[in-house]
Amino acid sequence: RPGPATGMATHSGQGDLRFMLHASTDEFPRIVVAPCDVSECYYTTIDVFNLAEKYQLPAIIMTDKFLGESFHSVEEFSSHARIERGALLSDDEIANTSDYRRYKITESGVSPRALPGQKGGEYTASSYEHTEEGMECELESVRVAMHDKRFRKMESLSREVVHPSLVGDANTDITFISWGSPKGPIKDAMALLKKAGVSSNYYQVLYLSPFPNKQIADVIASAKLSVVVENNKTSLLSGLIREQTGLAIEHHILKYDGRPFWPEEIAHQAAKIMQQHKAAKTVR
Repeated sequence: RPGPATGMATHSGQGDLRFMLHASTDEFPRIVVAPCDVSECYYTTIDVFNLAEKYQLPAIIMTDKFLGESFHSVEEFSSHARIERGALLSDDEIANTSDYRRYKITESGVSPRALPGQKGGEYTASSYEHTEEGMECELESVRVAMHDKRFRKMESLSREVVHPSLVGDANTDITFISWGSPKGPIKDAMALLKKAGVSSNYYQVLYLSPFPNKQIADVIASAKLSVVVENNKTSLLSGLIREQTGLAIEHHILKYDGRPFWPEEIAHQAAKIMQQHKAAKTVR
């Protein structure tokens, strides 16, 4: 939503993407995910809780007023949720070691952990840089080793995260790229465009961190005309795509008046962009 200081605290928007990705007192890896509909809010939240525990990372789930206050019909949610706690040490494993290292440096970046209350699993936890045992330490070698360890988690995480596939046919007039709640209006706009003889498909960015670099690059490379749709003024997703892939997307459909998109708005602006694109190609 727009921030309270802007006077639109009770409306909807997507202006805080960069804040979620970068806000910190130091750099550290994090999971940032933006469910696009009610079902995704349910299932993705379960997945993200598992990933947060497995990789021992902070995780941010982004939704907005449009998703939170809309009415939707969905299939009954499954009660068979998979719960994954990650690398836990058993009582025997702790008992058979004389130096439990809560922040042990590992190839994966994930340190096996004890659960609160396990005998022999005591350790120090503070906000300070630390050794493998958790003792505060400012040595350059320790800082570099621990920082590298934390960021190695993203390498494994990037391989595990499943990103959405392209919705629609591979060869269409327009390819929409977006994240979060515009998914619903975009899909309705695609139906309107189809009636008007314009074919379209859609790629949804679910995980903003780790970012789907290869998938996005492949989608853009195969698209005749890429259009980013989002509820902010500066097209934050476009900037993130360029940062992560080196590819610039020229065309955007943006809305930042505190209200969600109407399908008709997207369809109208998309048709206009396509006409301008064809005219520009003719001139060249």
